[in-house]
Amino acid sequence: MREVPDPAPGPGEVLMDAEAVLLGAPPSVPTECEVPSARTPDPVIGVIPGGVVMGTVIGSGSGVAAEHLGRRVVTRVGQGGYAERVAAPASSLVPVPAGVSGVAAVALYDAGPVATGLAEIAAVRRSDRVVLLPVVDSVAPLVVQLLAGTGACLVGVVRSEADREHVAGIAVRHVVDIRAADWTHQIMDLVPGGVSVVIDGLGGRDGRIAAWLLADGGRHLTSRTDVRPVRWDAWEIRSRKLTVHDPRRSVEEPGGPTARRTRAYELAAAGRLSPLIGASYPLIRADRAHHDVAGGAVSGSVVLLP
Repeated sequence: MREVPDPAPGPGEVLMDAEAVLLGAPPSVPTECEVPSARTPDPVIGVIPGGVVMGTVIGSGSGVAAEHLGRRVVTRVGQGGYAERVAAPASSLVPVPAGVSGVAAVALYDAGPVATGLAEIAAVRRSDRVVLLPVVDSVAPLVVQLLAGTGACLVGVVRSEADREHVAGIAVRHVVDIRAADWTHQIMDLVPGGVSVVIDGLGGRDGRIAAWLLADGGRHLTSRTDVRPVRWDAWEIRSRKLTVHDPRRSVEEPGGPTARRTRAYELAAAGRLSPLIGASYPLIRADRAHHDVAGGAVSGSVVLLP
């Protein structure tokens, strides 16, 4: 950690006094296992990682409207986000409504649009049986809140002790631990009629196993684009009359991420949507935050506080 001069906003940019920074993830943030190595022979040392930052506009470059000054805003920057002062293009700023904290604003920046999109696409009804895999991450707890009024049976899958610590605050009817050898049998016992909706944030082998639990006519939605999605056979989809949602389209439906992000912030301001914050760390302990997340000791969104 070292002191550097405050960034100077260039033309079309603002200077933000940062209030909260969402913990980034590799490859956007280098880790000690990446520098140096034969795989990355020329690591860039001294780069300040980027990410989602919320703060107050305290300065601006040329060509920026005066009304930006003093606003609470959130944005994503490619570099320079892990800092007390951050320069960002004025065109990228998203206003943060009153009543939404900086921590909530950065946690909802990506997860909010994905969750609202999944809730719309899933079209869950009272008769549905929904499995959320896992139920403790940045997106699934928001989906649970959005589905609360449907009356559907929600089954949450946990995968660690850290998940166990948080799941009590998530309004699901049943909880199943994926570490149990018979976790799929537990789900089948809980919903003998079969699962009608799977919202998958794991992908890979566990995602495929969960997909097998779908009853004919079920819907499968992947909530993350950084996991290996379940591979489906076209014949299986047609014969079982399944609806499979491509994860790359999760926030690309009509309205797009911008409209859904605004909607998520409106719901948060009204007290109807609250992100699961797994932990917050002082910015100076960003190394410890990455270490804890990589070791599975923290679930949910992780936020750095400058």
